[in-house]
Amino acid sequence: MVNYMKRIIVYLIILSVTGISSFYNFPCSVFSINHGVHFAVGKNLDWSVGDGYIIINKKNTLNFAMNGKTNDPFRWVSKLGSVTFNQFGKGMPLGGMNEKGLVVEELSYAPSDYPEDKDIPAVNEFQWIQYQLDNFCSVNEVITNIGKIRISKFFVGLHYFVCDRHGECAVIEFINGDIKIYTGADLPVKAVTNNNYPNLLKYLKFYKGFGGSLIATSGPESPERFVRIATELKDERSKAGDDPVSSAFGILKVASQYDTQWSIVYDLATLKIHFRIKNSKTVSSVNLRDMNFQDNMGSVFYNIKKNDEKLILVSAFSRLDSENNFKLIRMNLEKLLRYKELDQFKYAEILKIMNRFYSGSPIFR
Repeated sequence: MVNYMKRIIVYLIILSVTGISSFYNFPCSVFSINHGVHFAVGKNLDWSVGDGYIIINKKNTLNFAMNGKTNDPFRWVSKLGSVTFNQFGKGMPLGGMNEKGLVVEELSYAPSDYPEDKDIPAVNEFQWIQYQLDNFCSVNEVITNIGKIRISKFFVGLHYFVCDRHGECAVIEFINGDIKIYTGADLPVKAVTNNNYPNLLKYLKFYKGFGGSLIATSGPESPERFVRIATELKDERSKAGDDPVSSAFGILKVASQYDTQWSIVYDLATLKIHFRIKNSKTVSSVNLRDMNFQDNMGSVFYNIKKNDEKLILVSAFSRLDSENNFKLIRMNLEKLLRYKELDQFKYAEILKIMNRFYSGSPIFR
């Protein structure tokens, strides 16, 4: 008990010194690992809801921004196919990978403050992910084009982790209305949790191996998870001959907690996505090279709760229509209401907007 209290006191002192928020709701962890020229990205989804769909997104598909304030929303046609993990409907993923090996993942960061230039087209925080996957092949392309659209917050503040097949990664954040991008030398640890990246680096300096004397703990807090991941990544640098996918799952286990719903590893070299859901021992895989991303394929999905197949073939996907799309949305929003992550007013407002958006959208053709 004494040691535990000492740890809490030290933790609070470091938070005050670094300026880190103790924000904990909707936590997640994401990182990139490389063994030689073989790159992988690992992601833990940590929160109260585990239901979701894996969706195959076609190329040459017209997409509309969810914006209830205009009758002429921003629209774009997808140039690339992708596979995404969705909990709030088609076109609004939590993350995914496209056919060129670009990975985009989100993490909650409540203080996110997005630019408000009304002359720039707007998408919501989840559609931003789909837009990047639909249009770009590399981190450099994402960064080059980042000012062409903006985010209009719909549900929750997010920041993003983006990686490509060449091993380039970036953390993209929105602080005080400005876009902050950390890549190259400004991204010494290719990982992020649920605090802004500069403050996570400040926190890391208090720990052994990074300039300090403290030992990483098993705490669920965002900065503690970041320290554990950074420590694991540092130890991995001598394992260039090992399989980065297995190593990534090992790091995800170190960073996991009681509410880890999904552990996902994107293998950028083979264009395979591997995942395991809570309370399952099965690691399932989806191979993007098996996908037909042409326009005539139709919208299809795989229910992640069926996580009992090692290799998910295209034949295992079902046709995605408005009915089963909205079934997922309603189910997850009702769970968030039950768990008090949403109040009744916000629940009704989100449900109304989503119902109106998907009812009038040609997205399922």
